[in-house]
Formats: sequence, structure tokens, C-alpha cells
Amino acid sequence: MKLPCGLAALGCCGSPSLAPLSPLPGSPRSVFRTTYTAVSEPGLGLPQFTAAAYVGDLPIARYDRLHTWQMMAGCEVGLDRPRGRYLRFGYDGSTYLSLEVETLTWTAADAMAQKMKRSWEANPSITQRFRAYVEKTCAEWSQARLDHGEEGLGRREPPKVTVAGRAGQDDTETLICRDHGFYPREIDMAWTRDGEVWLQDASHGVLAPNSDGTFYAWLSVRLDPWDRECFLCRVEHDALQTPVELAWEEPESLPTYNLGRLIWPTIGVLAVLLGIVVAVLSLSK
Repeated sequence: MKLPCGLAALGCCGSPSLAPLSPLPGSPRSVFRTTYTAVSEPGLGLPQFTAAAYVGDLPIARYDRLHTWQMMAGCEVGLDRPRGRYLRFGYDGSTYLSLEVETLTWTAADAMAQKMKRSWEANPSITQRFRAYVEKTCAEWSQARLDHGEEGLGRREPPKVTVAGRAGQDDTETLICRDHGFYPREIDMAWTRDGEVWLQDASHGVLAPNSDGTFYAWLSVRLDPWDRECFLCRVEHDALQTPVELAWEEPESLPTYNLGRLIWPTIGVLAVLLGIVVAVLSLSK
């Protein structure tokens, strides 16, 4: 949607430079004013957003750049009441201001944020509105959890742990520990050697979702085959009552058969069938 032409502050029909709005009739030349301009479809070199400040007709500040302003609010949702409520503001991807909701205390990240902190502290109603927003949001989430129970939010699926081995090309071996079907996402995996965490030549693989909402992950370690029995894969997860420790095990060998005992009975059956076929053909002549 294009804004209608004829709006002087938008400059959509004239020069790309935006002209300030004219002072109100009869206003003194010392009046301070600010103008804010938004263009839905920037063109002709116009910025998408512009702010300017004037004292009378004298411009004293102007802004026409692109920055990101973010707000994040949340809390730990429990079955009794919300806890750990917080409110944070970010500027260009970094924390700018944060509010301790319980004490209504602002924390500024830098000198520029200090100015806004002092401004908001001078107007307590602003802080109270932010606090009310956080409390209302967390109260609604708490009620939703009570309404829907622990299903989803309290879901726990333990990982299925397997360990496999793979021979390398340099007389080494790689053990791979795989965890399947666990939820929630957080999981701790480590290789241990003789009870101690082993980081040398260990490599974490991808931690990714499955189609059913659970997750899988893997962890490998390269080692000397002679040391294989010293290594265990240790897994800790919220759905496990105790950590799982699993070692590599030699795959069970396939059962062997006496080929002679299989082949000769088969040949005997084929000979009988061949005799029956010959007899049938002889009788038909």
C-alpha cells in the first residue's frame, strides 16, 4: 500500500530529502517539536523510517538509519505460580536494558542505555506498566498449563542408547554412541575411559529433531582397538532416573551351517521331482 501523495513530511511526490512539517499557526519560534515519518514502499532513495527534531525551524537531530529494537519477557511456569519473571530489551542484537520484576530495578548495559534508564526511573508508571505486562503474560501461561495438564510441557522420553564400532584406515577404530527418541532436548553425553571423562579425539555430532517431536544425537571417539574395553558412553537426561553407561559389544556372529547337510537333501528332493516329471511324460505318449 502506497501512502497518498501530497504529504509533505513523506516527500513521496518531490525530492528524496524529507521536508519537516510546518509549525502550527501562531506557534513561537522556540517551540521544540519532533516528526516521525514511515514509508510503506520506500522509493526514490527514501529511507523507510525517519525521525527529526527541531527548535523552531532549526533542525537539531535527525535519524534515518536501520536498527533493531527487541523486547523479551518470560518466566518459569510452574503448577503453583510463575517464578523467575524477567523483562529485557535489546538493541541491534545486544542486551540494552533489563528489569528485575520483583524489585522493579532497571539494569543498563552501557552509557547510552543509562539515559533511558534514568528517564524510565523518573516515570514510575512506565515501569509499572511493564511489570503488569509480564505478570499478565505469565499468569495466562500458568493457567494454560493447569488447563492442559503436564501433557506436552511435562513430556519426558528417555533416550535409547546404542554403541557401534567402525574400523579406520590407520589402525585405529571409531566408536559411535547414538541416542534416539529423547525429550526434552537437553542431554549430556560423554565418553569415559576408566571412569574419567575423555575428550581427546572425541567429536559431537548433530543434535536434531525427529518427526515425532523427539530428538537424536551422537558422539564419537577415535581410539586404539586394544583400548576399546576401557571406554564407556555415559548419557544423562531428565527422563533417566540414573545415568546410562554403555560399552561397545562384539556383534553376535551368525550361526554356521553344515552345507553338506543342506545340499544333499535338496538334491534328493530334486531327483524325486525329476522322476515324477519323467514318468508323467512317458504315460502321456
